[in-house]
Amino acid sequence: MHKSRIEGAVRSAGRSLDAEEMAFMVLSDKTERPLRERIAWELHRDLADSGMIVAQDWHGVDLAILEDRRPSAVVAMESMRSFEAVYGHVAIQRWVSRVQKDLRSARRLSGEGEVYALVVLSHVSDEVPVDLDGVVQYLPRINRSLRTKTSTEVIESARSQLEEGLAEHGDVDYIRLGFGKCWGLRTEVHAYLVTA
Repeated sequence: MHKSRIEGAVRSAGRSLDAEEMAFMVLSDKTERPLRERIAWELHRDLADSGMIVAQDWHGVDLAILEDRRPSAVVAMESMRSFEAVYGHVAIQRWVSRVQKDLRSARRLSGEGEVYALVVLSHVSDEVPVDLDGVVQYLPRINRSLRTKTSTEVIESARSQLEEGLAEHGDVDYIRLGFGKCWGLRTEVHAYLVTA
């Protein structure tokens, strides 16, 4: 019932960010938090006339669509960085396990409601200059991954491992959120909506 609305809200949230703003988010913070706020706002706009309420951080779950104060759908969100793929399948499996745990928690909260996980995968395509240390999150790990593999290999490895792992927990829909550039560094953001 809500899957297409949630997908639409994710896409709208991605379009609402200009390329530099998206890149700034990827480089300077967890992408999940500001993106969640945009998604919640888009869902609110879509559902405002229906009497349903969109809540953030509802009983520990990232997003909830409430109908008559009961959850009609819940969305758990996780944010992952592409450099994790360089550390091998075990690192990706750790993230997939976190998603699985989030889905179990969301299922307990949802009652009869729909349960989703939204996994946001961000990637920095260029080595980060050391003068941005303390500004760009995870600078050493980004640079280490790009010295180990090409940028294309890093993101393709992350996407394929993540898609494979998430498919074990439900139907997975891919959503490309966009590409950006900030401080001369190219970035990209992808999302996966898992229907549990």
